[in-house]
Amino acid sequence: MSPLERFFWAIAPVQGRSIALVLGSTLVIALSGGIAVLFDPPRSFKTLLALIMLAAWLVGVCGMVGYFRWLFSPSSYRQSGTDSTRPKE
Repeated sequence: MSPLERFFWAIAPVQGRSIALVLGSTLVIALSGGIAVLFDPPRSFKTLLALIMLAAWLVGVCGMVGYFRWLFSPSSYRQSGTDSTRPKE
């Protein structure tokens, strides 16, 4: 899978995947930040942790875009098991 295909996969409007991406990136950011703050690692290791946190942030942004695409898509207005239409505005 090419990087562009992975990007489109990450921003696809799939609720479960989007939530997993956001929660996973939040966990990685919290763990990396905790390691950088609680321990006193060398400067090069702190730089590596900062790059990991930046990558996790980008993954989280892709997850949020996918979640918002799912949330505001016309199919999300339908209730499960019924053929209701979009709510009147």
